[in-house]
Amino acid sequence: MSVELRAICISTVHRKSLGVLVSSISAYVPNGVEVYIGYCGAKNSHNMSGKIFYDLKSTATNYGDAYNFVVQEAFKKHEHVIVCNDDVVFTPTTYDNLVEDYNKLIDEVGAESLGWVGCLTDYAIGMQNIRRNYDTHDEDAVHNLGNIHNAREFSIVQTNFIAPICGVVSRSSWVDYLPINYFSDNLQCYEMSANGKKHFISTAYVHHVGSQTVGSSTDELSKAWNILKADYPQYYSLLKGQ
Repeated sequence: MSVELRAICISTVHRKSLGVLVSSISAYVPNGVEVYIGYCGAKNSHNMSGKIFYDLKSTATNYGDAYNFVVQEAFKKHEHVIVCNDDVVFTPTTYDNLVEDYNKLIDEVGAESLGWVGCLTDYAIGMQNIRRNYDTHDEDAVHNLGNIHNAREFSIVQTNFIAPICGVVSRSSWVDYLPINYFSDNLQCYEMSANGKKHFISTAYVHHVGSQTVGSSTDELSKAWNILKADYPQYYSLLKGQ
């Protein structure tokens, strides 16, 4: 079974880094891939030569609903979609490596068992974060060209949680996010895992600016905790126990 990833889903509010993402998609993603952009506020302006893109006006007021909206629009036509934040940048190998790894996992694990297949990045929690600390006093380490790469760039790794900064998911595996700004991705992964899905970190890499899609807000974080405690106590206990 060979899957072509022909849809990319993006949701944006502040659009601070959207132009750079769009430029990288235009440069490094094959023509014919459809780009779905859900936006709030003024309509977006793009220069995406050779790409088919849809500007979708969203009335969502939180991260969860915003991504549910744009992903469900893409699922009307596509079984497998790439979902990414509006503050990532594709490299020349991101798309090809992600497609290759996704198909490899379909062959090895089975499409029915796949949850998220997420990219490595430089701004994320957990195993997806590619940054390493080097001992700058070790001359061999500093000047060894082998240290240019992280070992995880060469192997796919299974994990319990994927931060969907940039990753692939299928319509059959998808579970809608909760309507909150924080923790909706954690909880989605838990629910997908409960449905028997397995999550993996790809060898593909994207640069991630970080804290641009939603931003950083103590009030929003507190609100998310209160919603979880009141309406989803099982998830509240799970996250508090991490």
